[in-house]
Amino acid sequence: ISGVSQGAPAPSMFFQKIKVLLVEDNAGDARLVQLALRDAPGGTVELVQAERLAAALESLARDSFDAVLLDLSLPDSHGLATLSTLKEACPHVPIVVFSGLLDEAMAYQAVKAGAQDYLVKGQGDGYLMARSIRYAMERKHIEEALRKSREELELRVMERTAALEESNRRLREEIGERLHAARQLHMEHAFNAALFDTVGALIMVCDSQGRVVRFNRT
Repeated sequence: ISGVSQGAPAPSMFFQKIKVLLVEDNAGDARLVQLALRDAPGGTVELVQAERLAAALESLARDSFDAVLLDLSLPDSHGLATLSTLKEACPHVPIVVFSGLLDEAMAYQAVKAGAQDYLVKGQGDGYLMARSIRYAMERKHIEEALRKSREELELRVMERTAALEESNRRLREEIGERLHAARQLHMEHAFNAALFDTVGALIMVCDSQGRVVRFNRT
């Protein structure tokens, strides 16, 4: 990425058509974005504009987008709350904040809150804007892949843990059954021994060759 400059050939990821939702209430800024992205090298950018957060949420609900270019100051929402609401509505779509304020603290907070990038209006050209959007898509794709891998790993751990717990449960049951059987056998042996020594009749135990191996007191 660091080796890509405005004069360098665009990477292969640039040559694809993408659909971007521009959430911007200022008609002039929206027109500048449209012109900038139209002239940017690489694949075609289809731009759909929403002037309010409510309209953006409706667009996201009925259509799919590759990325969102978001102004934080809208008629029906302002600041990071705008980003939070939009991110909750489309957690799998990368969001690039497009602000008129050069505010490093706000940029940091926006990225920390889930934005993939923070662009300032009037700074940079269409190439930089398009590159930021496409890089945001790639970063989001990596995040989603990592999230999916983490969820799959957690699922396997849960399944393995459940299997081990079931094995432990069966082992405890088997140990309990064996202990119970051992107690029962001990009780039977004790009863037989008591009966053997207290019965009034003569009892002798011989082996297969007729040798006496045990006899009672009688």
